[in-house]
Amino acid sequence: MSGTLEVCIALRKRLTDAAPGCAIAASLVAWENVKFTPVAGTRYYRATFLPGTPRAAAIGSDAPNRHVGLFQVDIFDPVGRGDNATAAEAERIAACYKRGTVLTYSGVTVRAERSWVSRVPQDDPAWYRQSVRVEWRADVPN
Repeated sequence: MSGTLEVCIALRKRLTDAAPGCAIAASLVAWENVKFTPVAGTRYYRATFLPGTPRAAAIGSDAPNRHVGLFQVDIFDPVGRGDNATAAEAERIAACYKRGTVLTYSGVTVRAERSWVSRVPQDDPAWYRQSVRVEWRADVPN
């Protein structure tokens, strides 16, 4: 078991699970490598899993592997409505992954190290975007 897939699934499930997750309808999320067409005038999200380079979590050949990375959730709102609603939604999602949050999937435990809201350059004239970034780690048996 590498752990990377389990980490990805745990983070995604947190986004869509009603309790204690963020309760975002999966149909509103543009998942990686899945065809998605946003509905004009309706908020949507994009989830991106960005694993980093694993390393040993301790000394010794039987030490677990420490997987690290980012999970990014972009919130897209139609342009022209201001930024308050987008900012409030970004803060709500960041709180779902606050520091110390522990998620488990298929025996792999993921810990949120921190989460924050990032304002990013606007690259689509029809959509205003803010991003939530979650830094995570998971120690997986070698």
